[in-house]
Amino acid sequence: MDKRSIVPLCLALLVGSPAARASEPTLVLLPVQHNLTGDANRVIGAITDRVAESLAAQGYALLPSGTVEECEPGTGTTERVALAAAAARCHAQAAVGLAIDASAMGYNLHFVLVGHEGTVVSDEESSCDFCTEQEMIAKWGELASAAGAPPEALLVSPDDGSEPGAEEPVEPPPPIVVQEQASSFGIEDVPWWFWAGAGASLAIGLGAGLPLILIDGEPTCDGPLESCPELYDTDALGYTMLAVGVAGLAAVGVGLYLVVDSDGGDEEAQGEDEPEAEIALFPGPGGLLLRGLF
Repeated sequence: MDKRSIVPLCLALLVGSPAARASEPTLVLLPVQHNLTGDANRVIGAITDRVAESLAAQGYALLPSGTVEECEPGTGTTERVALAAAAARCHAQAAVGLAIDASAMGYNLHFVLVGHEGTVVSDEESSCDFCTEQEMIAKWGELASAAGAPPEALLVSPDDGSEPGAEEPVEPPPPIVVQEQASSFGIEDVPWWFWAGAGASLAIGLGAGLPLILIDGEPTCDGPLESCPELYDTDALGYTMLAVGVAGLAAVGVGLYLVVDSDGGDEEAQGEDEPEAEIALFPGPGGLLLRGLF
């Protein structure tokens, strides 16, 4: 039995003992992400052993590789959410992700240790330019040692604390806030008289009043002023028509506001017989008379 096979066996014995589980947080070491060529399996095995030795020296206990393959058969990752999910699936306190990006210049290394609740305990990156494989493997030991001793949050089993204890107060559920139903009044509920009144007001104010104001003072024919001495005198009538149009728009606007406001009232009040709202224009002395009922 060589030295490399002895290390995982010792770690497995430590994890299997109740004393180790009580004092050391268990870790899931996921497969290494890499783009190595050649004898990659040998190099990856040496990296795994070096990381395991460093983490064990810091007070962690790694799950055996066979147990990891059963609970986390996927590929490696250095993403925080994925590592936390892997630790939860394996009922461990944390998970470790390793990544190697090899290039002609050397190696870029990434070490991430995440607790089962999603807390990043250690996130270390390092480059090893123009270094040998042995120097790169030794660099992994330094990254793992930088994680330090396990924080107190990892000393609690992921299965503990899921249910409140006898002495722990149970927080009451948050109060349910019932929101008032918004008004169901839509454009299809706008009464016909609003459209008729608005259209009539626009026609009177813009269609008739505004043109009369614009042609005031202009010649009454297309010839020169000498042959067409009479000028239009329509400003008074134009401003009157414009005022009638603006008043009509204001009246239908007030009527629509009253209709929308009454839409949210009492259903019994809505059921009472009320005169239908209407608006009409009547000829009167000196002009037009606007009459509205809302």
